[in-house]
Amino acid sequence: MRSCGVLVLLVVASCGAAVEEFRVVYEWFKLDFEWQNSQAKFEAYARRMYNPKNNIIQNIKIWEETAFLTLPRSKSGVPATLVTVSSVPMSNSASPRLQPFPSWSFQEVGDCNSLQNVQAIEIDPDGFLWVADSGTIEELREFGEPDNKCPPKLVIFDIKKRELVSEFEFSRELLRPASILTDIVIDPRGNKTAYISAVNDFDASIIVYKNETKSAIKVEGLPRVKPTSVIVNGTEVPLKLNKLSLALSVWQETLYFNPSWEEMLYSVKVQDLQSDVSSFIKPIGSLQGLSYALILDSKQNLYYTILEKDSLGKWNTSRRFEDFSRIITEDNSFLQFPSSFAFDASENLWVLSNRFQTYLNGDVNLEVPNFRLIRAYTRSNSYMYAPQPASSAKSIASTACFVILLVLVALR
Repeated sequence: MRSCGVLVLLVVASCGAAVEEFRVVYEWFKLDFEWQNSQAKFEAYARRMYNPKNNIIQNIKIWEETAFLTLPRSKSGVPATLVTVSSVPMSNSASPRLQPFPSWSFQEVGDCNSLQNVQAIEIDPDGFLWVADSGTIEELREFGEPDNKCPPKLVIFDIKKRELVSEFEFSRELLRPASILTDIVIDPRGNKTAYISAVNDFDASIIVYKNETKSAIKVEGLPRVKPTSVIVNGTEVPLKLNKLSLALSVWQETLYFNPSWEEMLYSVKVQDLQSDVSSFIKPIGSLQGLSYALILDSKQNLYYTILEKDSLGKWNTSRRFEDFSRIITEDNSFLQFPSSFAFDASENLWVLSNRFQTYLNGDVNLEVPNFRLIRAYTRSNSYMYAPQPASSAKSIASTACFVILLVLVALR
């Protein structure tokens, strides 16, 4: 096994352009857990509630010294769907065991009060973990229909207290049965707004959730889902689990999105997110291949994955996409199917790669590294720490000037 700190091969940017140096933090051949005891692990095996080949890390987010990871229950045998590991590499383990969050009691399959199938998570600046739980499980089961006994919901935890803060259940009017919640971004201003993408076999939508009013609307008019396949590491596999990736620019008040079945990157102003946005969507440009993850930093740089090229791209959204988007990192071993990004408080960009193509194809090999967390220092933070939008800043400045003027008049 490779040890922590292995350098990922990089050689790709245009002359004179800075390239982030990514290094491996953790890698896993297969995933294991911090079980309550050895008997619990034995029983999970015996009852087929734990099948290592069906456990895959799909998403990552960082808070202080903790990395939060999601393990979707698209197949059976996944004992926990939301887990943590230390984000500070431990010298005695390059493959740490996963700790269920907030506890094992929240991981019970079939208990609708527990977490059922989590892919998308986000953490706001106040330390609240937003969890988009699809409810539906085993959408990739070999026989029969997916189990959609439990409703989809948005759950918010206080990380420090490890406590449930609130829960919002999505109605069938908002989400069709068997829809999967694939991504989430948060506007941290005021009482906070969440934008959550949902995908089923036919269409994609965005749910806008207002934390202040505990209400949500469904946004339609997005590109229709199309059957497609992806070539990773020379193997073509059907993309059975589609994703609508999201990235939010608080500064520009713009939501960027990319469907996994298209190479095109799109944008829409958040003020235009209403019942039908088809007339407000703006095509930005091609991502040079199918993608599965987007993220914006505090300096308006958009990072994106390119699956067929085992690579990461970057574009400063204040410049023309055609002229300034570029591949920054490429490696056909370490970056097989990069599926998620995260920023930490030390201005590091984290990337998760998970060889998802083998999971989709049903040929996971537990004798090779399947999951890697890598990171690079970027001198930037999460999009949620970007400066205030220009319009807000001007409004605040105007208000301040008016108040000062009133004070001066009163003192005369």
